[in-house]
Amino acid sequence: MARTRKSDPQTAPESPTGAEQPDPSADGIDARLPGEAAAPVDPDATAPDPPRAEPAAAPPRRHPTPATVLAEEAPEVVEQRTVARLRDLMRTLTKALKAKKMYPANNPVLSRILSEFQDGMMGTLEDLEELNLAVQPADLLHNGASVYHNPAKRDSLAARFHRDGITEIQFGSGLTPPELNAFLDVLARATEPQGAEEDLVTLLWEQEFSHIRYAYIAIDDLQESLIDNVQVPEGASAEEMTHIPWPTNPETTCGLDILFEPQDDEEGSGERSDDWNELVPTMDITERCPAELLQLNSQELQELAEEIHLEHSRPLTEVALEILTEVAEGERNPDRFTDLARALADLVVIALADADLTRATQVLATLRTLAAERGVDAAGYLPDAGDMARQAIASIHHFPEADTTSLPEFLAHLGAYAIDPVCELLDNAAHAPLHPQLAAGLSLLAPLDMARVGERLMRALNPAAGHILAALAASPVSEVDAILGQAIDHREARVRKDAVLALLARRAAGKPGLSGKVAQALEDPDPQVRSAALQVAREMATEEMGASLLAIVEGPGFRERSSAEKRSFFEALARLQQPLLRKTLREWSARHLWWPDAGASERRALAAWALARTGDPDDLAHLNRHAQSIFPGVRKGCRRALDDAPDTQATRRGDGAPPRRAA
Repeated sequence: MARTRKSDPQTAPESPTGAEQPDPSADGIDARLPGEAAAPVDPDATAPDPPRAEPAAAPPRRHPTPATVLAEEAPEVVEQRTVARLRDLMRTLTKALKAKKMYPANNPVLSRILSEFQDGMMGTLEDLEELNLAVQPADLLHNGASVYHNPAKRDSLAARFHRDGITEIQFGSGLTPPELNAFLDVLARATEPQGAEEDLVTLLWEQEFSHIRYAYIAIDDLQESLIDNVQVPEGASAEEMTHIPWPTNPETTCGLDILFEPQDDEEGSGERSDDWNELVPTMDITERCPAELLQLNSQELQELAEEIHLEHSRPLTEVALEILTEVAEGERNPDRFTDLARALADLVVIALADADLTRATQVLATLRTLAAERGVDAAGYLPDAGDMARQAIASIHHFPEADTTSLPEFLAHLGAYAIDPVCELLDNAAHAPLHPQLAAGLSLLAPLDMARVGERLMRALNPAAGHILAALAASPVSEVDAILGQAIDHREARVRKDAVLALLARRAAGKPGLSGKVAQALEDPDPQVRSAALQVAREMATEEMGASLLAIVEGPGFRERSSAEKRSFFEALARLQQPLLRKTLREWSARHLWWPDAGASERRALAAWALARTGDPDDLAHLNRHAQSIFPGVRKGCRRALDDAPDTQATRRGDGAPPRRAA
């Protein structure tokens, strides 16, 4: 039969009034023999515990009440909303258990998550008054609807409850935060690897909860029910019944004979909370305190307590990593090392599920080091790099408080296989807050397959193309310069401009093959690209670049550019410090036109304007001389250039420079 346990200091450990008959359809457990009819139930023996008195004053309502039935709402709608709310509560419970295992007790993240769960549970109990959950092997049910589902037995709360015979859990009104926190401590202890052998019923019973009830299948009751329904053959003595046979009806037993070993009724096993006999010690567990501990002073004892606390609060992944690393370092058998490497890969997946990128990066680095020492590729032991990158991003979105500073290094440890997935993530606007970290990771990945990154750059559009280009520009590898030169032919004007500026920042524009790309950018259809290329031209100061500038200035399309851009081109020509360019500018500034030529007139004025800004005494002397020219066009162009030049304002005030004579 099932038992319901509700701890109360005023009552005996186990009260017969607390027993209740389990519902086989709810928890999947039937205590009857095969083919046996249901035994009559004594109403007095199965009566539930009397309800506890409610508190005198209900606490103030802190949550909205989606479960409250409104007059205009159908019961089905209210039930759906209640189930959705309870599913969110179960997700918060799972998150709180993970946080208890990851963080020390004084961690603010743990406090925030626990407060979130406590508020959710208290608000639910305020609306529902009590919360009943029926236990199935993979589900927790509320009114027949699943509010928690996890088919994996390893991490499933439902499986942990079901394994120890718990069929129902009830949270009553009046539940306090300390009691709820103690309940979480029990679950955290029971779901730890070292707590797998502990009995969850016993752990719950030890806490003596006042507002948490649980029904379970008792082992003794189950065995007594089985034995009471076995028929003893006539004439058989007690000595002959050393083993109790299972009923031999072929229709109910399918030909199987199952025997039970006899149990001594005077001594209990001590394995379950429903076994009230005194525990029989099997060995001496007395452990004496070491003598050196008795000689520690109070400060040393405090330091020792802190060390113990730190050791106990270490994450399981950290402890497992140390153990696996120590074993794997000395393992030379390929098969056994493969098993250890795959265990390390599992640790990476576990760390990613909790958005612990720092731990995942540490495990990946350890695995790559161990694999490199044996001359094998660590990628062979890991899941798909794309899946791991996407799982990391999904976990970061699920845990907004997660630290993302280790994301670039984590992606770098995934190897060249992560280049395509990272580029795809950069092309997804939903991950925009993480684009800088993804670009930094791609910068570390680029040297592994430069051609692949260049191909992705030429195919991408903004903003992904801009992030890929920024990742390339940040890479210290010299092979990046050639890809930046190719990006000058990109279809996006912003990418072409950034590629030219990246070459300028890397001081690579003068490399063979790249100067021609910069000259090509000087005639780009986009004015911003031309402006960026002009900055590169000023820095390069090569004869090849000067010749390109002269050819552009004398071209027929130059007149269509803006006045600011024209002046920038002539200023760049004047500052290249090349004798041929200076000679050409002086000739243009002093050229007299015998017939109208708008292009030549504009070049004359711009050449004089550029020479006035070089600060060269020879250029200023040239302009002062031709400012007295007998040709009006030349005279006006030189005078206007001198008047507009900031360095020649002193000349007009007579500060030592030779005065100009009127023509």
